Amino acid sequence: MVISNISTSIDGTFILSSLQFLTDLFIYLIKFLLVSLVLFFLFRLLIFLSKGSEEIIILPFAVSTSKKKYDGKIISDSLIVELRKIKEIHEHQFEEEDIDFEKIYFPKLTPDSENFETKISNLKDINIGDITISVLGILIVFKQLWPFGEQAKTIRGNLQECDSEIHLIALMEGPKVHGWDLHLKKEQSENEDMIPELIKNLAFMITHDLSKEETKYIGTTGEEGVKAKTWISLKYFTNAFDSYSHYNSTQKIEYLECARKNCIKALKEEKDYLIVFSLFYNIGISYHFLRDYYFAEDSFRRCITLMPTNPKGFIGLISPLYALGRKDEALEACEKALEIDSKYTKSVS
Repeated sequence: MVISNISTSIDGTFILSSLQFLTDLFIYLIKFLLVSLVLFFLFRLLIFLSKGSEEIIILPFAVSTSKKKYDGKIISDSLIVELRKIKEIHEHQFEEEDIDFEKIYFPKLTPDSENFETKISNLKDINIGDITISVLGILIVFKQLWPFGEQAKTIRGNLQECDSEIHLIALMEGPKVHGWDLHLKKEQSENEDMIPELIKNLAFMITHDLSKEETKYIGTTGEEGVKAKTWISLKYFTNAFDSYSHYNSTQKIEYLECARKNCIKALKEEKDYLIVFSLFYNIGISYHFLRDYYFAEDSFRRCITLMPTNPKGFIGLISPLYALGRKDEALEACEKALEIDSKYTKSVS
């Protein structure tokens, strides 16, 4: 009986000690994992602070208007969407037509979702009573003060009222500082469509200026780089390029007309914007296939005005003039093309 009690006591003690051992082991594992996670986070934070900036972080805009129609996060997200859209439009490749497009050089706005920088950019603000602490803002300031690596490139901005105008202001901080300011009359802003248009225009200003800067940085010359001298001409050409792409996909005439009108606007803004030539030429070809010879003629004549030494404008002009019964003018265009380049003999014969 005594032996049985002793055996039971030993078994109980062994079980308790085993449970205690497992508990201690579990606690040590938890502590090890927590320490490992902290060290890993600190290691990645050190890399984030020290490495060169490969992207631009766009912070939520401040909104200082009497009517709170727009949230600062909505403005910054809309700006990112417009910037990406511009780049994607100029990356479109047409299968058949030889159309020139602007070469947009633009840093990444956000990295892939698995990158550490994205997780940092998604950190939420901390609210302590009436005080809001921006964790991302603190990290960005810390990175800018960090003695190693490049400064973080950040764009912050403000939508504000100033006398009788509404201003959308953006400032990029980093190795180089850029500033942009767009404004409109307060009565115009009553139309809710005006603020999105301001955001879109801001995206073109940023794209134009940073693409020019990036082109100089990488040392591109000759045919490379952004050719537009102003953001406005870049905007009209981009709209024309996008509309023509939609026309190719849908064959809807309204897209072709929109492309033609935006090409005209681009050339009004910048009369020697030579990159428009190939797009306008293909618009003329499209109108010719539609047997709209008047718009075909107009498109080719604008090509000639833009580049009078390029025989393609005169070659394109021959068919619509002939179809309109103006054979003498068609013959004159043919002779002009041959005068510029005799290799077009077979094309016009």
